[in-house]
Amino acid sequence: MSDDLLKQWQDVKGTPVYLLFSGKDAQARDIYAYLSIPCENMLGFVTAINQGDAIELEDHATILYWNFGVTPPEEVQAVMKARHGFDHDYEVRLSEKLKLLKQA
Repeated sequence: MSDDLLKQWQDVKGTPVYLLFSGKDAQARDIYAYLSIPCENMLGFVTAINQGDAIELEDHATILYWNFGVTPPEEVQAVMKARHGFDHDYEVRLSEKLKLLKQA
């Protein structure tokens, strides 16, 4: 994630970024969590993740839903899309567009 994008997010205070997070809990079990992260918290969140620090998700975000596993089942994805507008393909499309921009 680019530093410029993170800095722009900090300037949009109060606007949440919705994110599907996957990682490990304190007992090293796989978890996934749907998060609502205020833009002003994104830099700290991404920095902590990139440094490999153990973090408390609640310190950075509101947890909308979580469970054990690597990815949510289709029925959970459908509920999160209906309730919160989650686009589960967004990150893939964004990554592809960023690669194209870098090539140009």
